[in-house]
Amino acid sequence: MPGPPPGDGRAPPSPPRGHRHPPPSADERRTAQSFPTEQPPHPTEHFQQPGQRPVPPPDTRPRTYWALSIIALVLFFPIGALGMYFSAQVTSRWLDGAPAGAKSASTTALVLDLCFIVIGLLFWVIIIIAAASTGDSTDYNY
Repeated sequence: MPGPPPGDGRAPPSPPRGHRHPPPSADERRTAQSFPTEQPPHPTEHFQQPGQRPVPPPDTRPRTYWALSIIALVLFFPIGALGMYFSAQVTSRWLDGAPAGAKSASTTALVLDLCFIVIGLLFWVIIIIAAASTGDSTDYNY
């Protein structure tokens, strides 16, 4: 005949209804709070297709300075197009996943645009002054 079950013969107490495990101790809660097991996903990760390069968040996108580029083009016609070229490069480099290149193109566009605007304004001021000073000064004394 088999003997009685080990222990005092009583079944272990069942956990309270709705709980499968005992509640964590204070030390376990503190450790779980200070060391999260999973990182939350980046906000743009769920929009990316497999194989795409990660795109930085849109709030860090550098400015293109299109308005300054157009003003520089009007004031200093052939050379002002360089500012437009670098303004276009900001967007294309950003979409290619090169934020450092986009920032560099943005800075270059800003510097070129400001220089071309200043040079263009000086050019037109000199032209206007020269035209005003060489007005019709012919003396018609016969």
